[in-house]
Amino acid sequence: MDDIINNNFVIFFLILSSWALLIVSFSSYWYKEESHFLTSNSQVIKYYRFDQMRTEYWNYSVFESAVIIPMRDILSYGSQLSIYRASLSLVILGWIALTATLVLLFLNIFEYMSDFRFAVPLIRTVILLALGFSSASCLTFIGIGSALEEDCQATNNLEYARCSHDDRGVFLQHYVFDDTRYHFEEDVERAHGPAYAWYTAVASSSCLLVASILSFALPALAIE
Repeated sequence: MDDIINNNFVIFFLILSSWALLIVSFSSYWYKEESHFLTSNSQVIKYYRFDQMRTEYWNYSVFESAVIIPMRDILSYGSQLSIYRASLSLVILGWIALTATLVLLFLNIFEYMSDFRFAVPLIRTVILLALGFSSASCLTFIGIGSALEEDCQATNNLEYARCSHDDRGVFLQHYVFDDTRYHFEEDVERAHGPAYAWYTAVASSSCLLVASILSFALPALAIE
């Protein structure tokens, strides 16, 4: 009995960790672009999430200022915005499933569901559902590379004027990219890749994967 209760608490802790990580995911930035200007030793870093873009200005590794622009005002980022919203929706669905899982686990640990014969299958199903939503959000967001290219081709902004160029295409088509090998511009090194929210979503999915395996592999959940 003690082993079973301990196993339940381990799974509860993993689910709780995943639940907290998803809160970070839908409140933080998912993607970033960095531009390092070699001559002036300054940096411009852009962070993106579903509702806004934050641009930070750094000089000699010292933060100077930041500007926040609502994503709805950046008309050229339509495809990217769709990816952000889809990933966010999946994160929220995963978080809702995790909230339900925590409630069910709490009731099961303290034997409030001892008379409900389908309690264990229900908990396992909801854990798998949460894992599916969380994993799908991470995988969906990898499509941001294609969205970058689509927005590049759809805009007349000079910043994206070379999107059809081979080098620029290489930059856009990669989810994670560092152009220190390519140097599209002699004085500028550019890089882009996932930011905090994507990593926390991956960490959340990892916790859920372990929890789902334990829920089937260990004599957990089923309290006699």
